[in-house]
Amino acid sequence: MWSTQLRFSPGGSQIVSVSSDGTLRLWDAATGQSSGEPISGHDDSVSSVAFDPNSSRIVSGSSDKTIRLWDASTGHSLGEPLGGHEYSVRAVAFSPDGLKIVSGSSDKTIRLWDAVTGESLGEPLSGHEYSVNAIMFSPDGSRVVSGSSDKTVRLWDAVTGEPFGEPINGHEDWIKAVAFSPDGSQIVSGSSDSTIRLWDAITGQSIGEPLRGHSDWVNSVAFSPDSSQIVSGSSDNTIRLWNTKNGQPLTAPLIGHENWVNAVAFSPDGLRIASGSSDNTIRLWENATGASLGEPLSGHEHWVNSIAFSPDGSIIVSGSEDKTVRLWSAVTGQPLGEPLRGHESSVWAVAFSPDGSRIVSGSSDKTVRLWEVGAGDAENTIQDDGESTLSDHSEDLPGTQLTINIPGFKQCSLLHDGWVQSSGKRLFWVPPDNRHGLQYSRLLLTMPTASSFRATKLDFTRFQCGLSWTKVRKETRV
Repeated sequence: MWSTQLRFSPGGSQIVSVSSDGTLRLWDAATGQSSGEPISGHDDSVSSVAFDPNSSRIVSGSSDKTIRLWDASTGHSLGEPLGGHEYSVRAVAFSPDGLKIVSGSSDKTIRLWDAVTGESLGEPLSGHEYSVNAIMFSPDGSRVVSGSSDKTVRLWDAVTGEPFGEPINGHEDWIKAVAFSPDGSQIVSGSSDSTIRLWDAITGQSIGEPLRGHSDWVNSVAFSPDSSQIVSGSSDNTIRLWNTKNGQPLTAPLIGHENWVNAVAFSPDGLRIASGSSDNTIRLWENATGASLGEPLSGHEHWVNSIAFSPDGSIIVSGSEDKTVRLWSAVTGQPLGEPLRGHESSVWAVAFSPDGSRIVSGSSDKTVRLWEVGAGDAENTIQDDGESTLSDHSEDLPGTQLTINIPGFKQCSLLHDGWVQSSGKRLFWVPPDNRHGLQYSRLLLTMPTASSFRATKLDFTRFQCGLSWTKVRKETRV
């Protein structure tokens, strides 16, 4: 089990993670709190997830052969699953205007979908001879690029679905990653043949010779924000920086990891690079010199398979096979609070909502989780005052269903009879229909696992009980 994707929202305040347990989760990037229960609905591992441009929806792709749309505020499924692929869905993405979705599958095809109605737009885009591993819209939304295990890259018209020219040949093994440059003029591909290649995004022609230097699989590639550089991470344990104009390496290999480099990313200002590795660590590097910045970011107990910078560059999020998501200060390298726990299996992907208010995560437990992003300085350690304990069962108090954090009260518990008590005294009663998925503190919502499931949020900011009831007064007009 492992994490394959971590995604910040464009605004930087949320992360979404996807896990091999089949679930998605949303996380608050500043506080590390989960925004409710996992989002459930897929019948197999969730492999890919993304927010739409305005943060209102989430799309997920799964090994159950389907794509699903979710309301990012409520976690409710939007319509029926989008069915059509015959094998696992390996990659999904929204168009820049949020009106379309593209999916790539192990059935060798790409599909375009209406992001509003969920209807399939035309026939499947056929042409690849093996699994489609990576897919992306161009910055203007007019084209789609795909990378496949058939060793080719292909360009497609995002309106008609027609291929642009012939397959782009040049790699000698699987293509593991593709990306458009931010200015839309180039495409980069990374392959199991140990090379990186640059392509003209209009003509599909190769730009120069393959970028050689790695001695093992290229697992991850990314453009710098100004499109002038490429960073690559490889199973040879190194990171390399390349000039996109001449294909030459910019520095010596960045050496420090002791196992495969699975993920690399530029900071939004292009000054730093983050890398995640199978040595269980994340590292920060200075782009200009390739120098390592500080010590490795240690804390994960298993491989780090996915990393991302927040849009403002202040936070790094990482996902691991240890079933957790972690947040780190991109300035100091210090962990921001405790690991984000909740998934019952590996986390595959995470992302921020574009408005930065939430994080979504997906997991092998077949669920999605939403997490609130609280206000505050991202450099501060995550506090425990907003910790979600919806799933916690107390072994100390007989009959306890879950513990609750209420300001001013110690060891508050929701009992099976519906009463919330503190120090043996009853505070208030919760009706049966509101007990499952009870929300409190920073928890924004609980993702339903069934259509009849609803969430209840409690606001304790003006809570009074006992003799303090006299402090509560409601003015009425006669």
